[in-house]
Amino acid sequence: MKPALLGAVSLLAILTHLAPAHAQQGDGTEVQITTNVFKPNKILPTSERIGQLKLPEGFTATPFAQGLGNARIVAVSDQGFIYVSRREEGDVLLLKDENGDGKADSAPVRVAARAQAHGLAIKGNQLYLVTVKEVFVADIKKDGTLGPLEMIIGDLPDSGQHPNRVMAFGPDGMLYISVGSTCNACKEQSRERDDAAGDARWEEPNDLCLGSSQHDRL
Repeated sequence: MKPALLGAVSLLAILTHLAPAHAQQGDGTEVQITTNVFKPNKILPTSERIGQLKLPEGFTATPFAQGLGNARIVAVSDQGFIYVSRREEGDVLLLKDENGDGKADSAPVRVAARAQAHGLAIKGNQLYLVTVKEVFVADIKKDGTLGPLEMIIGDLPDSGQHPNRVMAFGPDGMLYISVGSTCNACKEQSRERDDAAGDARWEEPNDLCLGSSQHDRL
């Protein structure tokens, strides 16, 4: 057999051998997958259930406000103004208890509206609000309502499966913002480091933090 013919036969044999393997790696066949998602029934905070809470001696628990929808984060100012974020509704509510009876005086007032509003923090006479990618600040007026929201950060890292940001001011005066991992079961690829301008410092992301507290001795 001539060398050229032998080479052609060998190449044909290799291609014939690889053809079935290539077909097995994705032949475009459509498949249907059936999954089941467990969704527990919603349990409402009735008076009976609230009465079942186990509290330290000398403590009691009573409803302060009801019917607020999907309330998420609460922040209280030095003046006693109570702010509640609602991510699904995309807003912030204001509640007051001026007579000190442990119950909201009246219906809540909507004082801010931003899609996926979640984390709240107060410093001085200003309220800070964080969404998925942005951080806003607004002045707190004498009646508890807010001035215009000013965006101070607009490029927080992608959220993936963990879009709920929370934040808090530390004893050092710095604002700390949680940025969870982008997934539940994967090797995280978004590992931020110090930016060139020095405006923000990113630590290695964990799963997700939904609340934080700091002590000046730590």
